[in-house]
Parts: sequence; structure tokens; C-alpha cells
Amino acid sequence: MSSPRLPFAAGFALGAITPVVVILALARALTFAYAGLDGDGTYGIAVMGTRELAAAIDRYRGQYHHIPDAREGLSKLAPEFLPSVETDPWGHPYIYDPSGPDWADVLSYGADGKPGGSGVDSDLSARFG
Repeated sequence: MSSPRLPFAAGFALGAITPVVVILALARALTFAYAGLDGDGTYGIAVMGTRELAAAIDRYRGQYHHIPDAREGLSKLAPEFLPSVETDPWGHPYIYDPSGPDWADVLSYGADGKPGGSGVDSDLSARFG
């Protein structure tokens, strides 16, 4: 004769685990949908890269009271304000677009390295100024 507790315990465990599994699956699906095909976080790393460069431009301006000009570019930030100026996670150089003595955009053209696009190919920008 089987114990009535075993089916109850199994049902309780299944009832407790199923919502968690469903929520995790839904969260994974939504993350995939909103991040495009960026399952490894590369797009987020590029966002952080543009923000880090914009913060270094801010430190540069605090020290020198102007931002690097277009000719000097982002390389002017290393090694004083950054250890080095890296490429974006896809191996493309970040784009430095100063629009005056106090304003600049730092851009990554996304996975395809071309202006425009959508999903992981979309452009990223961090504006300083």
C-alpha cells in the first residue's frame, strides 16, 4: 500500500518548481528578443566601452579645459586617462566625432562596423559635453 504523502510531496515539488522554470524560460526568451542575437553580452560591452571613453574625455577636459580635437582623436586619452584605447568588441575602432570645443560623440557602429543597422548591428553612441 502506498503512502498518500508521496503523491502529495511529488505534486507539491512539481508545483513549486514549474513556475520557476517557466519564469526563467520566459526571461531567457525576452532577453534574447530584446537583445537581438547578442546572447554573449557583446553589445553591452560595447555600450560600456563608449561610456568609458566618454568618461575619459570628461577627465581630459577637467585637466586641460578642452576636449581632444579630431586630429588627436581618442588616442590622446592614453595612457594618462585610460591604459589604452581598445577597439570595440567586434574589433572595429571606436569613432570619435567632436562637434566643437565642448561636445563629442563616441560611437561604435555595431557588429557589422557600418553606420545604421538594427539589433547587434545598430550604432551605439555616448555623448560627452
